[in-house]
Amino acid sequence: MITCQICKKSFIRIAGMHLKSHGITDDDYLKMYPGAETVDIQLREHVSQRLKSLWGEEEYRKSQISSFQNKSNATLQRMSGATAKAHLDGKFKHVYTAEWNEKISKKQKRSWGDNYQERCEANKDNWKKFRDRVGKDKWLPDLRIKSRKGFDAVTRGDIWKKSQPEKEYESFLIAENKEYIYNYQLEGKYYDFYIPPENKLIEIDGEFYHPLTLDECKYDFQVRNYYNDIEKNNIAKKNNLILERIGV
Repeated sequence: MITCQICKKSFIRIAGMHLKSHGITDDDYLKMYPGAETVDIQLREHVSQRLKSLWGEEEYRKSQISSFQNKSNATLQRMSGATAKAHLDGKFKHVYTAEWNEKISKKQKRSWGDNYQERCEANKDNWKKFRDRVGKDKWLPDLRIKSRKGFDAVTRGDIWKKSQPEKEYESFLIAENKEYIYNYQLEGKYYDFYIPPENKLIEIDGEFYHPLTLDECKYDFQVRNYYNDIEKNNIAKKNNLILERIGV
């Protein structure tokens, strides 16, 4: 059960009708009490299990897919925009807690690990199906716009945005008053940091994305990263630069 922060009564879900009795809306409540839960975790689990069960039923799955396929692109874009805005406004912060996100992440990794090839096979032609549904004349311009937006989302002024470990290492460099260049380009490759006085390149390598051996590579992107790292090692050596890899 969760407690209404206004009247201190307990509920499974703090609904809009209850908040209306206090003269406020859902948005007002979350602004007044940031991070306050509005749905009991047991109810969320129950709904989650119910939806998983329904998706296991072919007729339900087909009906849901059909309902989206019959909507116009304008309607789908409005729905997507409204959902994105709700996330940006923090309306789901009480649901997507750090604990909840970690739980979902672990489940996704297990799912991809157990069904990687099957999922790749099932989804490989999705882009073609979407192209055929909306028409090539509309699909290609939209793809260019979305690609640019995607690039803008992970860059700032055409420079890759820093990951949290990169930000922490940058703070270390600043604290040590060291001269450095972020996102240093050399022979078509980008290195996280270059420290000119030490003639040193720094790469911050996430353990999952940068396996140390080929045997540890489970996914295609890990294999690509493995060989890309070898190439970057060779470029650094050829240019007489020290390359330090920091695993995180």
